[in-house]
Amino acid sequence: VMARDNGTPTGSLGLPDGSAGVLGQVYEIPSYCYISSATFLLRNPVEGDSVNVDLYTYGGLPDVVVSSTPYYVITAADSDGVVITLPFNGGPFAASAGVYFLGVNQTNANITLGTSSFNWRADAAYFQFAGGAWQTVESNTSPFIICYLLRMNMQDPSISVAEIGNNKFQVYPNPASSQLTVQILEGNSDFGVELY
Repeated sequence: VMARDNGTPTGSLGLPDGSAGVLGQVYEIPSYCYISSATFLLRNPVEGDSVNVDLYTYGGLPDVVVSSTPYYVITAADSDGVVITLPFNGGPFAASAGVYFLGVNQTNANITLGTSSFNWRADAAYFQFAGGAWQTVESNTSPFIICYLLRMNMQDPSISVAEIGNNKFQVYPNPASSQLTVQILEGNSDFGVELY
């Protein structure tokens, strides 16, 4: 798990109601891995609204979306301080070492993320109104010296294809606790999987 916070929210930051936009931050991945999901803490979510997360490349600013999570619809059970984890579509994203950006999308109602000043770094947390320019939180008219309670969850690609044999599929992570992925590496889908 990559995080800039210590798990204790000390504030919150969001975009105004009725505004689409993105709240997110930068992460540097030191080596090849699978980015499996994103976890974030919401303050005062609005029932019926929806939220998802995009994974971007980063070259000084968020650039190209390389993977996305499905949309999650806020329920009545999602009270203030709810922590939500969303997996990326199509399974974990195979990421080379480098810098990436996670952006939480606000579609309409206010999506407010929990914040912390615990591990603030300049030019790491951003916001964007739909169609507008990316802005760092500290460059706002009223500067915010915060990081979001937003985490990038990764899986270690510790099983190699050679260990499984015949280079036809991969199984990861190992060990697994709640999710196991079987990925076909060749066009042949004529096989079965049994889990004991």
